[in-house]
Amino acid sequence: MTPYVDYKTRTRRRIQRAFLELLEERPFEKITVANIAERAEVSRPTFYAHFETKYFLLTSLVEDLLKAFFEQVSHESENRVLKGESELIGGELALLTEWKRHERVIRLLGVETLEDSFNKVATREFAVITRALTPDYDWALFELYYAFWTAATFGFLKKWTEKGMPYDINVVANIMATLVGPQVLARVRAEYQWQLQGGARP
Repeated sequence: MTPYVDYKTRTRRRIQRAFLELLEERPFEKITVANIAERAEVSRPTFYAHFETKYFLLTSLVEDLLKAFFEQVSHESENRVLKGESELIGGELALLTEWKRHERVIRLLGVETLEDSFNKVATREFAVITRALTPDYDWALFELYYAFWTAATFGFLKKWTEKGMPYDINVVANIMATLVGPQVLARVRAEYQWQLQGGARP
């Protein structure tokens, strides 16, 4: 059964789809609110009931994409671990797979427009995971790790996208895992536990 979607959400999505269609035809600067409303078959007041400006529309589209993106990455990563696949590259492989699956939208929006939202959404999503794994979670320490992880991961994805997403995705996932994979977070956790014990290494 198809899940019920209320009228407000359907209208919002229709406006977003219309905006993406227009991005395939012309640059962002050449798109007006009137263009978007006409393509979505809504009035301008309806557009403004959902988005203050076309810039807010762009931001909303990016954040909605990334939220769904990370939810799927988390789901796929869990599935790979349950299937007995490498935990080391499970998250990275899921991340790259989803990124490639959304390649068309990413290119339409412009990969550079995703950076701030990527950092915000990724930090939020992975902070939730860390809190679950580390009951005595200390944001001051893990904030440093996530600042590194989000910047390094986005830089990796951006360069991979600019190069046309070359090479076998499993090879790329292994490279990414080596640079920013879960073993790095494990090291941060170990250092944190060491600090909790008064700096006395075992």
